[in-house]
Amino acid sequence: MQRHPSATTGFDTPDLHWEWIDTVPGMLRLGPTWDRMLSSWGVDCTFLRWDWIRTWLRVYGRGSRLMVGLLRSCDTVVGLVPLHIAYEKVTPIGPVLRSVRFLGDGSLCPDHLVLPVAAGYEGALARLLVEELRRREAGWDRVELRDLLEDHPAWKHVEAAAQAAGYLPSWRHRTRCPFMRLPESWDAYLAGMDKEDRKQVNYRFRRVERQLGEVCVREPQSIGEVDAFMDRLEDLHAQSWNRRGRAGVFVEPAFRRFHRIHSRRAFRARRLMLIALWAGTTELATALGFHRHDAAEGYQFGYDPSLRAYGPGALMVMSAIRHAIENGLKEMDMLRGSGEYKYRLTHAERRGVDLVIGRGTLSDHSAALSRWARLRIGGAFRFALNRDKIERVKRILHIRS
Repeated sequence: MQRHPSATTGFDTPDLHWEWIDTVPGMLRLGPTWDRMLSSWGVDCTFLRWDWIRTWLRVYGRGSRLMVGLLRSCDTVVGLVPLHIAYEKVTPIGPVLRSVRFLGDGSLCPDHLVLPVAAGYEGALARLLVEELRRREAGWDRVELRDLLEDHPAWKHVEAAAQAAGYLPSWRHRTRCPFMRLPESWDAYLAGMDKEDRKQVNYRFRRVERQLGEVCVREPQSIGEVDAFMDRLEDLHAQSWNRRGRAGVFVEPAFRRFHRIHSRRAFRARRLMLIALWAGTTELATALGFHRHDAAEGYQFGYDPSLRAYGPGALMVMSAIRHAIENGLKEMDMLRGSGEYKYRLTHAERRGVDLVIGRGTLSDHSAALSRWARLRIGGAFRFALNRDKIERVKRILHIRS
C-alpha cells in the first residue's frame, strides 16, 4: 500500500489523504470490509460487490496495473476508487493504449457503476482523484470510465474537476437499462397491463401448457446444480445466438470461467437469480441474474431456438418477473439492452454513460480515431445492408454493436 497526502486541504477537506493499493495481496486484505464500506455509503451495485471484484481479479486481473484508492479522513475511509490501468492495442499495428478503468470492466457486462463515496465527500473525492491522476500522468493515456449510472452525483464533480485541471472530459451515451417497479402480486401486475398485452401473455402460457405441459420455474438447490444450470445456460445461449449468425458471449473461455466462479459465490451469498423455465418435460429457456436489496436483475439468458414458435424468450422474461414478485422483490431491472419486448413489459429506464478524459497522447488520439471510424463504418453498413449482411460484415471486421 502507498500513502500520499492530499495536495488540497481546507476547511471542507480536513486531513484527507489517499491510501493506494497496487497489489492483489493488498486487495485481498480489503475483502472482509469491502461490502461493509459500500453498504455504509448506500451503494447497492452488483458489479461493485466483493464477490464480483475478486472474481475479476482472479480471471481477468493478470496484466493490469491496480490503482485502488481509499480516501481517508483521519482514520475513517470516506471513499473508494476501484480502478486499474488496462493495456490494449488500439489497432493491430498501432500503439498500446494505457486506459484507466473500473475494476471489473472489459469483456464483462456491468451496469449502473458509481463512485463509492460517503455523502458530502463527492466533490472532495473528485478533486483529489483528478489531482492524483495529474501526478501519475506519465503512466496513462486516457481515463475511460464506462457503464456509469448517468444520474449519480459524483460524475459531475469528476467532470468539473477534470475541466479545472485543464483536461477535456467528454460523455458518451452507452446503454439503456429498462426497469419496472413491481406490484404486490402477479394478478396485480396483469391487471396493470394493456388489455391486448394481457391477452397475449395469457394466450402464450395457455398455448405452451396445452401443447407441452404445465409451466414451472426451477432453481438450483446446491452448488452442483448451479453448475448444471450454468452448463445449460451456456448451451442455450449459444444456440439462440447461433441462430442469428453470432457466437454469443459465452464462447470466450474467460467469460465462461468468470461466471461459473461468480455464480457459485453469488449462490452462497443468496444473491443469485438462476432459473430454468420448463413446460412438462421440456426446458424452454434459462436465465442468469442477480438480487440486490429489493430488486432482481436480468443479466443473460438463452432459449431453445427449436421452440421459437412458443416465444420462449418472452415467456422467460414474464416468468422472471413473476418469480421476482412472488419472492417479495420490488423492482425488475432488465439491465442493458433495448429490445422491444423489454419496453413492452417495463415502465422506465436508466441510462448508462461513459466518461472519457483524454491526455492527447498518440495512443489517445489513435483510440478516438479508431472508434470514430468503427462508428462511421457501422453506420454506413446499417444504412446500406440488410440485417443478415450487417451481421456477416460485423463478424468479419469485428465491429461491436
